[in-house]
Amino acid sequence: MGDDEVLATSNGFIQCLRMLAEEASILRLDQTSAALQRALDTCHLEVSAGRSDSFADRVPAGLAIH
Repeated sequence: MGDDEVLATSNGFIQCLRMLAEEASILRLDQTSAALQRALDTCHLEVSAGRSDSFADRVPAGLAIH
């Protein structure tokens, strides 16, 4: 997947978190990987609950997370 394919949507945000978690795991950044996985779990709970006011939906389209 190219960077251009990740959109500023809740699904795009989740995809970015997933990619970061995978990269952290590869780099053996265990605490970072665990924190990103917890964030992913929370996002999945938000999406599955059908809440339209989840954090991922409130993230501005131009927000860059470093």
